[in-house]
Amino acid sequence: MQDDPIQILDEKILSDGYYRLKQVKYAQRRADGAVQEETREVYDSDSGATALLYNRERRTVLLTRQFRIGARLGGHHGFMIETAAGVL
Repeated sequence: MQDDPIQILDEKILSDGYYRLKQVKYAQRRADGAVQEETREVYDSDSGATALLYNRERRTVLLTRQFRIGARLGGHHGFMIETAAGVL
């Protein structure tokens, strides 16, 4: 793996019904330099929903930072800071 911490190893279409469902195998270089392989199932869909979770006492919102293989397959680098979300 060169400068890019993510390398797509394999993609398989599992279903091509209402939404296309892919199984994606990828390798991710971790912060310590180790390479970890993962396999994920990804719906190829543009419809989703999200919720912004707000704590009134602390005046903060809850976000998560993670790698999203779906975003990567859509042309983004894949590392996201995001709200809680899902498919509609």
